[in-house]
Amino acid sequence: MRAAIVLVGLAACGARDHRSSRLRSEPSRPEVLVSDAGVGRITRGVQFGADPTGRLVALMPGWTFTDERDTAEDHDVSIVTGSRDGTTGLTIVLNHYLESQPIVTVSASDPSFQTARGLAAGMTVGDAAEAYPTLACRLEIYDPDMDVLRVERRCFCETPELAHVSFALAPSDCAAKGEAAVTPIQPVAIAATVITALEWIPTAP
Repeated sequence: MRAAIVLVGLAACGARDHRSSRLRSEPSRPEVLVSDAGVGRITRGVQFGADPTGRLVALMPGWTFTDERDTAEDHDVSIVTGSRDGTTGLTIVLNHYLESQPIVTVSASDPSFQTARGLAAGMTVGDAAEAYPTLACRLEIYDPDMDVLRVERRCFCETPELAHVSFALAPSDCAAKGEAAVTPIQPVAIAATVITALEWIPTAP
């Protein structure tokens, strides 16, 4: 997964001493904390072996996982989806060619997963800007033929305070913001846009 470059923060939001009622004031529990170290118990040190779903079930009781593996001459990738109570809340992409660190990205759409400042999927870019005043957003457009996951475009926000975490937005919410390969977007312009997932990218700079 491509690492995004952090752009200019949202100066228009200004400093705030209070928190929105939508944000938690206390840190999340370790098992649901999204940080530069990982998503809950899914961290860089996890070894998946030949049975990724079995390893994930052991790490995350109460969740069920399915593994869709795509193997070809030039790649060996798993897209593992995690569900709880019948609802999908996690997506883990693994590159099996990288045995020591196979995790490409972990995407948490279940709102129980939160950053230490209480940001979760289902909240808005405005909430993110309140929690992280250095927030910057962008739209990136790719050539899907160059990506094993066939990604065409990605819209997201980031903060230097979480170098390995991005806040994913639906690309359609950014469709009218530009068609260049990389288009910066001021967070204030999309403040009402809902965050669809928190994404952890361990290889991001």
